[in-house]
Amino acid sequence: MKDRWNQLSGQAQLWQAAALERWVAGRTARARLILRRNLALKAAHDRGMQVEAMARRLGLRPQTVQRLVNNPRREARNAAGLQEVPPLPGDEQLPDAG
Repeated sequence: MKDRWNQLSGQAQLWQAAALERWVAGRTARARLILRRNLALKAAHDRGMQVEAMARRLGLRPQTVQRLVNNPRREARNAAGLQEVPPLPGDEQLPDAG
């Protein structure tokens, strides 16, 4: 009987670890995706795209797009609820502006 309880306990702990991993990795992945979107918006704006046009295309308010363009890292960090956004691959040389 003890072996059965150990097996059930082990399965429950494995389930908990898997759920936590998905939750933690999910927040990190979300932050990185949001950061990539924000950096793409900033690059488009730097190349002449108007904030109003980007807002219409994305279905966001122009004020929101302007905030994303001005501080892409800070907004990604806030949206994902993290203290800091993990760096993107090849991103180590860029300073953190937010």
